[in-house]
This record gives sequence, C-alpha cells and structure tokens, in this order.
Amino acid sequence: NPTTAAPSIAPTYVACDSTDAMNVVFLMDESGSVDSTEWDVILGFVKRIVTFDVSPESYVALYEYAALAAFQELLEFTGPMSTEQSVVIDELDSNNYTPAGQTETWDAVNRVLDDIHLYKTNDNCNGNGDECWNRNDILFLITDGEPTGTDVCGDMATRMAQSDVDIVIVLIDPNGDIDETKVSCLDVVDGGLDVIRLDSFEGDAFTEIEGRIRSKICDDDNPISTGPQPQFNPWQYCDDEGNCSIGLGPIPTQGGGGQGGAADP
Repeated sequence: NPTTAAPSIAPTYVACDSTDAMNVVFLMDESGSVDSTEWDVILGFVKRIVTFDVSPESYVALYEYAALAAFQELLEFTGPMSTEQSVVIDELDSNNYTPAGQTETWDAVNRVLDDIHLYKTNDNCNGNGDECWNRNDILFLITDGEPTGTDVCGDMATRMAQSDVDIVIVLIDPNGDIDETKVSCLDVVDGGLDVIRLDSFEGDAFTEIEGRIRSKICDDDNPISTGPQPQFNPWQYCDDEGNCSIGLGPIPTQGGGGQGGAADP
C-alpha cells in the first residue's frame, strides 16, 4: 500500500507547555472493521494529541494491533517531546494501512504492559538511563470493536487493580452496539470514568473529546519525581493447573483466538 500522510484535524488548543513528564502510550486498533479512511482519521487524531497535548518533557510510544499476528510496536519510547516530537510525527505520517482481521485486545494490552515493565526495569529506559521510572505511565487504547479471543475482563481486572499504568479507553462506536463492560475493567482504578465513547470517525467527534485527553497529560499534575529505580515484579501468566510464566512469548505468526491463561494468584 502507498504511504499516505495522516490528515490534519484543526487544532483547538495551543501546544502544551505544562511541567508534566510522562510515559505516554498509544495502542491503536487496526482490525478489519476499520477501513483505510478511518485509520487515517485515527492516526491524524493521535498526531494532533502528540503535537498539541503531550507535554515537552514526556516520552511517547506507538503500537497497533488487530489479529494476534498483527500486533506491532511502531515506535519505542521516544523523547522528550521538546526535541523528539518530529520522530513521532514522522512515524505516524509514514504508517501504512493493513486490514488485519480480529480485535485481540487482551493480548495487545498485556504485551504493552509487559513492554512498559521491561522499559522501566530490565531495559533501563531503552538503554538511555534517563530515569524513566520517575515518570508516570498512561496508555490510550483506541478501538472500534468489542474484544475477540480471550476475555479482557477476567484476569485483566486483577492486573489493572495492581498496576500503576493509567488507562484511557476511546471507544469509537457509530452504531451504538459496543458493550463497554467488556473493556471498562481496564479502567478499574478510576471506576470506568476514563472510558470515552465516540459516535463517529468524523474529525468533530474527536475534537469534542480532546479536552478530556489533554486533562490527563497536560495539567501540571504529573511532574517528574525523584528516587532510585524501584524493584518491579513482572506479571505472571498462569494456566488452570497453576503453571506460570513471565511474558507471552513471541508474537504469533498466524491470527486466531486468544492466548494466555489466568492471572497469577
């Protein structure tokens, strides 16, 4: 597919100049129900958030997902935005649309959470040593469908209750038929208050919610903290017999149903 720049949506805010310093992740749903025009709108919206709403001292990572094999890290944590914003914008502008089947939300969100853990522990901030553990984490999940495969609101509610990662779920639901209780558990800490519904892919719909997103990342409530690198315990994936492992393993080479087991008791 040819490369197409993500369309611009008219800005409603000036560029953020707050003191927030965060690790900001965008996980975007590119499943079969999203066509190429809609995908460009999603990319354009994320591009605008990065341009106007992410604070200068924050770092950004980008992911896309659909079927199991379609999960991809588009850009590892990159920052600060004061100097590296163009790298994120270039990645969004160069992204190609690829229809990829199902909506494997359980697998994708868990992989992103595992990556955040590695980034702040074993990977030592992608080798940069910039004390990334002193920045708060926020994950924006942008999806237009109910999860397929493994039930999200099973063990993930337990994981999110123990996680320091704040999740905001943007549900694009033109037909009004998505059951948000199938993903609202991801926002268990905030009681589902950060589940944002949109009734269309139109630019105006995204404009209306930008203020809610900006309030999470550009409000001077998340300055960099100080302190030594803490010891984070990795999440364990366990089957019904109690056999546990760390991580989900390589990304599958084929699509299909869910993957993984129950939470570590």
